[in-house]
Amino acid sequence: MPIPSTVAPTCTSRAAIKLLAFPDAHNGLGIAYSQLGDAERARAEFDEAIRIDAGYAPAYNSRGGLSFTAKEYDRAIADYDEAIRLDPNYTIAYHNRGLAYAAKEDYDHAIADYSDAIRLDPLYAVAFDNRGDAYRAKQDHEHAIADYSEAIRIRPDYAVAYNDRGEIYREQGDGEHALADLNEAIRIDPALARAYNNRGNLYLGNGDYEHALAHLNEAIRIDPAFASAYDNRGTVYLNVGDYTHALADLDEAIRLDPNQGWSGVRGLVHFYAANYGASAADLSAVLPTTGDPARVMLWRYLARAHSAGAEAGPELEANAKNLKPADWPYALVEMFLGSRTPDAALAAATNPSQVCEARFYAGEWRLLHGDRAAATDDFKTAVDTCPKTFVERAGAEAELKRLAP
Repeated sequence: MPIPSTVAPTCTSRAAIKLLAFPDAHNGLGIAYSQLGDAERARAEFDEAIRIDAGYAPAYNSRGGLSFTAKEYDRAIADYDEAIRLDPNYTIAYHNRGLAYAAKEDYDHAIADYSDAIRLDPLYAVAFDNRGDAYRAKQDHEHAIADYSEAIRIRPDYAVAYNDRGEIYREQGDGEHALADLNEAIRIDPALARAYNNRGNLYLGNGDYEHALAHLNEAIRIDPAFASAYDNRGTVYLNVGDYTHALADLDEAIRLDPNQGWSGVRGLVHFYAANYGASAADLSAVLPTTGDPARVMLWRYLARAHSAGAEAGPELEANAKNLKPADWPYALVEMFLGSRTPDAALAAATNPSQVCEARFYAGEWRLLHGDRAAATDDFKTAVDTCPKTFVERAGAEAELKRLAP
């Protein structure tokens, strides 16, 4: 596709008016209007191009891009379908349809379309990178790394591909290769906010909060609307016990992108800060969609139980009917419902992670029953045995601060 003008032309001459009898002129105008943010006029131009020539594939592709930007993915796919029907060798239309399928989390169709784009253009580095993203979403890290590496081979200055491969290495726990790729991404493109965010995440995972904070600050400086960077920086503040700044960052992340489920994290921070009503409200909001309902139920129960006058037991009992008694952490639910003692709940834990969790919740049970000394012992054990990334460890640390003389 030709690179369009960045300013929409004005058609006042007879030659220009004659030119608009051709669909490519309307398509070019539509692209210009789209780049100026005028979606309504852009769509009108694409529609006019198609009215003049219903077989003009580029206008369908362009109109599909407009729908994609508006997050109207099915509408976008319909236009990409038509563009490909009209021109089965339309490389970019396959790629763009892959983007729309990926946005719908239909990664198998996305991979198929990216593969067709690569078949038509084996040097299409962007298609390799996006196919890598789709493989990554399917947890197929081997194929993802292969595609990112091929994108880099084709375009050695492809900062985004270095960033994406670095993120895969980070997820695999390969910090050395992750850092090397993220450093290279930033060297190539010092304004790539995603790379600073990912490098901040790498340091966060290593417990190096000072460097994590520095890189996340830079990501936000470059892109003040980078919701994930606010979420990650909020996590750094959470880990250093700065609940005020953690809540401020999580508030901003949720404002920028309300659909990411960050209310659950904010609910935990509210709990650590003893804002129990706000904690219960946030946890209630994520309960219908969470992938870990048992733990959300437990935290919401604790928030309500710590709230003055809140009767939390019946709600927990009702919610627990949707859980499987044989699964962990059902034994902890039974403890709060009164059918297990804390010692019996601890005995039900079968691995170190479960034991550390059980220690925290046993401490909460004892605290709710007024045994502050025993609760303190449990919380200290949780801090000593739980990994740094466990929310139970952060909860135990918060409780110990409140219990300190």
